[in-house]
Order: sequence, then C-alpha cells, then structure tokens
Amino acid sequence: LSVQNLEKLITDTGSVKRIGIETFDKFPAPLYAGIIEKFSDIEIVRSTIVEELRMVKSDFDLEMFRKAGRIADLGHETIINLLKEKGVGVTELEIIRSAEHVMRTANPIYEDSCSSSPSLICTGHPVAGALLHLPNPAKSVHRGDIVHWDICMRFEGYPIDNARTRCMGPVAEKHQRAYEAVLEIQRAVIEAAKPGILANKLVNLAEQMAIDRGFKLWDRFLGHGLGWDIHERPDMGIEELPLKENMVLAIEPRLAVDNIYLFGNEDMVHVTKDGGVSFTSYPKEPLEI
Repeated sequence: LSVQNLEKLITDTGSVKRIGIETFDKFPAPLYAGIIEKFSDIEIVRSTIVEELRMVKSDFDLEMFRKAGRIADLGHETIINLLKEKGVGVTELEIIRSAEHVMRTANPIYEDSCSSSPSLICTGHPVAGALLHLPNPAKSVHRGDIVHWDICMRFEGYPIDNARTRCMGPVAEKHQRAYEAVLEIQRAVIEAAKPGILANKLVNLAEQMAIDRGFKLWDRFLGHGLGWDIHERPDMGIEELPLKENMVLAIEPRLAVDNIYLFGNEDMVHVTKDGGVSFTSYPKEPLEI
C-alpha cells in the first residue's frame, strides 16, 4: 500500500468520505502521515472489522493451533531433559536453542524471519530481578536458580507462544507457595474462559485469587488473543470484551514475589462452551529439578 495506490483507488471508487485503518497500532507512521496530508478532506478512523472477524477461529485455524501446541510440548520436553542431564552450567542460549532446534525440525516449513531468537528466558535466584529477555550466551544456570522460559515460534504461519517454570534444586517455601498459587489461578481462569464472560473479568478473578493467597498479579497482566499475529485482541488486561466460542487465548498469569516478576506458565487455550481447553499439555509440575 502506498499513498499513490490509495489515491488511485479513491479516484476509481468515486466519492470517499471515510477511510478505515485496520491493525491501527501496527500501521506504519510514515504512511499514516502521508495519508493525512494527502487526504485532508477525508475522515481517517480506526477500523476493527477484520480484527473482530479474526478473533473467532475456523475449524482449520483450530487444527493448526492443535498441531502448534504439540510442537510447543516438544520444546518444553527438550528443555526439561537438558536441565536434568546437563543442569548447572548450561547457558540461557543453550536452553532456548535446544528447544528451537527440535521445534524447527518438527516443522521446517515456516518460522519467524528474525536474526535473533523470538523466544525469551530469565534465570537467577530469584531470577536476578529480571524480566524475560533474549537468551544470554554468557549467563549460565546455577544450583538454586529459577528458570523461566517463554518459547515462541510459528507453525505454518500460526504462532506458538508457551511458557514453563522450573527450579534447579530445592525450592524455598515462599516460592513453592507462589508456584502453587499461580497453578491454581491459571486453572481457575482456564475453566472460566467461556463464551460471554468479559475478558477483563478474568483478570479480576486472577488478581483477587493472587491477593487472597498473599501475592500480586504482575502488572494486571493475564494474557492476550492469538491469531495470525502472536499478540491479538482481546487484551485481557483492559478490554471489556465478551469472549466468544472458538477464540484462542494465551493465558499466562505471573506472580510478583518480593516485588520481582517470577513465577508463571503460559498455555494456548481454546474457548469452548464448557470452558477453556489447552492446546498444550506438557506438565507444569514438579517445580524442582
């Protein structure tokens, strides 16, 4: 799309009073500025028609996500095996690359065109106060470290977005309680993910459950929609949008412990009339390796 092409389209169409822009938050700023300048007499508005159609998945979409979920499970299995076999001394980059190698082998057709890894990790005790970041080749795992990873890739164009947490060695009592709490929260949210419930009500549920257990939901963040993009609507932190059957959500509650974002898992979830069904099944327990 260019300003020139749009001008030709408007000329061919005839009188145009309004232009709607889809995926407004991702629309190129230079192109937007050019449109505003060229078509000053036409109203420019945000359009969500296509966004809303994309939120509800077809049977084909759902089958692709099922296959993507199985590939995500392979990634988690590979990381756990590496941590058990090599454990202390393995680097963040080795951990992520091990999963990505297996996942790419399972589906060599399509992946993100990214020179760096799209997957994220944080390690430390407790996670060195760090948020998820690109894997560091110079940072290795030590005994007692919490290891939290978020693996992201694509299966034939459909995003894989999935996370797990483990601890290298004995787990502190507070950290075990936090992990059990986040498991309970995620289970409750997935069960409640039925058509009709407002997306932000799920956040309220997770937040209250965290408070009742003596913790804090990190940044009121619970998850997001999944589609052709890895982050799509609904934004579960702010949108008063009712869920619909056959939406796909990434549900990823994480708890702040000692003011540090630390414990959580992420699953890709299919919204059904009976509640959410996860496309990913790799075990979240035990926490200790």
